[in-house]
Amino acid sequence: MSQPITLADFDVASQSGLREKLALLYTHFRTVQADSQPTLSDLSVLTPRSYCPCCHADITQSTILFTKYHMPHAQCQQCGLVYTHVTLKTEVDAAQYDDTVFMRTYSALKQHPVYAHLETTKINYLLQRTKMHAPEMHTVLDIGASNGAFMAAAQALGLDTYGIEPDSSVAGTLHARYGQHFVNGYFPQDIPNNWPQFDLITLLDVLEHMVEPLPFLGSLRHQLNSHGLVFIQVPNFQSLLIQLDGSKNANFGTGHLQHFTPATLRDIMQRAGYRPLEIGTYISELDRIHDHPPEAIRATMQQLIGQDVVPQTPEALYAHHLGYKLYGLFALQSHGST
Repeated sequence: MSQPITLADFDVASQSGLREKLALLYTHFRTVQADSQPTLSDLSVLTPRSYCPCCHADITQSTILFTKYHMPHAQCQQCGLVYTHVTLKTEVDAAQYDDTVFMRTYSALKQHPVYAHLETTKINYLLQRTKMHAPEMHTVLDIGASNGAFMAAAQALGLDTYGIEPDSSVAGTLHARYGQHFVNGYFPQDIPNNWPQFDLITLLDVLEHMVEPLPFLGSLRHQLNSHGLVFIQVPNFQSLLIQLDGSKNANFGTGHLQHFTPATLRDIMQRAGYRPLEIGTYISELDRIHDHPPEAIRATMQQLIGQDVVPQTPEALYAHHLGYKLYGLFALQSHGST
């Protein structure tokens, strides 16, 4: 990475014409995504939660915000995390992400040249940020490797790259490319005993799917070396677009069981034994924001940051952590400054 990568380099809203190039593909993807959601007419596929997955406050100490797909979404009155009161049974949830029409459509979207370029640029940005804290980083593990975009970008930078992904439709391709460095399965139970401890573990759009995110995050510690870092990316519940869309936003699907803000991501990571090195947002979606009425934008900005304004630049969103995706880089609490 000879030239520093900026947030604008992978922000569709910052690059004229890119939204139009992806429009038809995204329209098809959103249709398939909506059709793929379980109807949940058989409520026996649901498992009730009894406590907040972050602070373990009783579920009665939460306020229901809305219900979608028979899943109440509530905010914990103790720690502020937004989470679903019910989850899908393990086998039903797993079936959504293993060689389905939705996953194949998602893979096709990610393989589109424009999307693939933006995604690779974003991955290089996150590796650029990580190397500022860990310049000697060498071994990396991507949990939820999807089509292998992260693995390919990291390998291209000379990193010793490993990945694990449950979707069997991509397993053959990734096995062929990465051999014993790739596993088709779930973390942590399917990690081979001969894999090393890692300098970096990445979770890109994974944590929101975990029924029990806190013990899952704790299990990462066994795969990290003493200087190891964890990079998390999740949808940003606090993003301006998600707040404007409300429950209609596609992030509120049956697979997303908790929705993080910068504060709640920091909180759950600290409870799991990590300390933040950097937290921020990226991907502004500013053009989609401007599809909403200006009065709605101003009212939402007033609610979020106390300013009655319509943001005109992505930077105006990032300054207040209102980008569409939330990211955080974390180190083990027991280790000194990197």
